[in-house]
Amino acid sequence: MNITIYQNSINNELLKPLKTEYINRIKKYCNINIQNEIFSIQNKQYVIRISKKSNTISSTDFADKISSILTSGYSNIVFLTGDIISSHEDFEISVTKLKTSYEMEIIMLLEQIYRAFKINNNEVYHK
Repeated sequence: MNITIYQNSINNELLKPLKTEYINRIKKYCNINIQNEIFSIQNKQYVIRISKKSNTISSTDFADKISSILTSGYSNIVFLTGDIISSHEDFEISVTKLKTSYEMEIIMLLEQIYRAFKINNNEVYHK
């Protein structure tokens, strides 16, 4: 399974260690990449827009959504954040109701992805 997060090219030096920590945790479960460049949507990619205007969902609902995507034949999940434009989106969610920077939104998304894998693998999330 592959996850790609497309973000605006914002790099907050203070948040880089946290971003790296979550990426390393997620790599236990799948390949994950964060990219700044323009992309094209390929077949068999499930596209999720992260939008501050959308509704939030619970961690268990998010885990169920990831599981459902994978059992529907998709092996690639794409998350679009910030102002990344796409002609195709399958689903839209918000990771927080708080006003945050795009960089902090990425951290929250990474945490939710990690939590979803822990839930779906029946692993304890909190230490």
